Amino acid sequence: MDLDRAGGGVTPAALSGAASTAGIPGPPVLRLLEPMAKIIPFPNNGNGHTNQGDTDGADHHVNSHVNDDFTDDGYPVAAASESQESRKRFPGLFHFDLGLSEDQIAALLAGDAEARSRIFEVSPRLTPEDAARIPVLRHTIALLESVSAREPLKATAKGNLPQAVVKELIAGAFADAEPAFIRVNREGDSMALSRARRMAQNAGLLRYRNREFRLTKAARTALSAGDHNELYRRLLESHLKRPQLLAQYDRVDDGGATGAALPLLLFAARDPNAEWLFEEDAAELILELGMAHFVYPDELEHAIYLRFFERFGVAFGLFEEGPPFEPHFLETKWRYLSRSRWRRTEIFDRVFQWHAEPPPRAVLRPEVAASMLMTWVHESGEQIDGNEYSSLRHLCVRAIERCPTHADAYVVLARTYEQQPERALTIADAGLAATADKEPDFPPGWAAWDDHLFRDVMRLHFIRAETLLTLDRRQEAVAAFEHLLSEYDPDDRMGATDSYVPALIISGHHRAAKECLKRISETRRAAPLWNRLLTHLALGEESEAEKLLPEALERNSYIPELLSVRPSCLPYPLPDYYSPGSPEEAVLYASAALEAWRTVPRARQWVQQRL
Repeated sequence: MDLDRAGGGVTPAALSGAASTAGIPGPPVLRLLEPMAKIIPFPNNGNGHTNQGDTDGADHHVNSHVNDDFTDDGYPVAAASESQESRKRFPGLFHFDLGLSEDQIAALLAGDAEARSRIFEVSPRLTPEDAARIPVLRHTIALLESVSAREPLKATAKGNLPQAVVKELIAGAFADAEPAFIRVNREGDSMALSRARRMAQNAGLLRYRNREFRLTKAARTALSAGDHNELYRRLLESHLKRPQLLAQYDRVDDGGATGAALPLLLFAARDPNAEWLFEEDAAELILELGMAHFVYPDELEHAIYLRFFERFGVAFGLFEEGPPFEPHFLETKWRYLSRSRWRRTEIFDRVFQWHAEPPPRAVLRPEVAASMLMTWVHESGEQIDGNEYSSLRHLCVRAIERCPTHADAYVVLARTYEQQPERALTIADAGLAATADKEPDFPPGWAAWDDHLFRDVMRLHFIRAETLLTLDRRQEAVAAFEHLLSEYDPDDRMGATDSYVPALIISGHHRAAKECLKRISETRRAAPLWNRLLTHLALGEESEAEKLLPEALERNSYIPELLSVRPSCLPYPLPDYYSPGSPEEAVLYASAALEAWRTVPRARQWVQQRL
């Protein structure tokens, strides 16, 4: 069965229970929605209304979204041009061009220091000031000096640093390593101190034997000579060999993928075209390499944030966190909720000696990154219902950050604020301003709706018009609907007239509503027919309404009983799915037109008397 791909809106919400009306009083048609089966989730629209296209006789998914970045075979339209050699063993590298052969990629993933050295070596060229700027170096020097002053330093029964040394270090070099609310009495109380001690041991700088800590010869030599390059080199080489050390300090399960991919992620961070580095790009690279089959993307992203950027990259002075993205169309508290973005420091360029050219593309192109983020939104299963704490907002804002002209992200973000219509309108306006230069591209005889890349812009126009209706700014809403229909959708492929005609009737523009309905081509949807019947009644053309009523009832017989209920009795959130003639279609129609039916005197009674 062909599925309708028209309409506005963009997030598949799981429909289980979405249309349930338990506890809501109303006629039988409302209760018919209660046992809706669990079906494949498809997206809702920007307002919950039908907005269907021209696929007659099919089940309709309200405003379902089409992922236009992939072909029917599942391959990306804009596939990367990476080396064909790397496709043999790593065929999934669609979006990235690392410029490496399969053997080079394998070498970076294998944990083999000798094989890795043919691609890059740790050869730091640090300045005297770097010791104070690089946390891991500053902490290690303080730890080694503290042990040296007490050598041999007796350990606790569990093999940790004694309490006196812990308090001294926490009051000194480690003072900023833990939040102020954490009280540190023992080594185990401080993740940073415990990690520094273990890292020094792994790097061959600190020896533990017979329950005593001593400096190694290499540590004494480096300390006495002030050789920070050697200390740093040993620490970084040690971490490249045993990156799993960081995994001991959290409960994120990434299957070891972040640690295994660490050398490759360092190489990818050299992308000369990348102003910013993002966790989702690193996660997607790992997933495309097939390294994390059973890991949720958000878990992998969190692991990358913790173990690659924050605890490793920042600690070694290789990366710094950039300022948060603060969209002007959202409240300022978003800066506390926005995702992180990172950039290389100048120290990064003084630490490694590279034997391979930088990757041509290791960061996702903006439009690809935004589409991928919105795909996660569509597949989240979360209902877009205006919940103040909707987690989908994070992904939408990130998509806008990555690609400011990605209309889809504005559509969904506006819908998450549908219970704050002023905010939703601001977002829709921002999206239309960002996409103002976009124009539909379609051949003669086709419609703007046939340009899949332009559909989300049309959805933005639709959401703006409907939001203006919600705010009771009817003249502006009518103008917005008219602009959408005249400029982009004269055949009403979106179904905008389902909301536009009721708005005209409420405003008293009955003849304009009649003229508008003449534009609509024949469809199996019920809304145009019932709106036409209402328009005849509003104009006093009862004989025309009499002729139309049998066909309207045949199209959907559940609508009449919904015309007598209060708007507050309709279920919320509205159904995401309907078939022509179904109770779900009736609910969607009533949500758009019930106020108009209540405006026309005795229109509802006229229908009830003829049933």
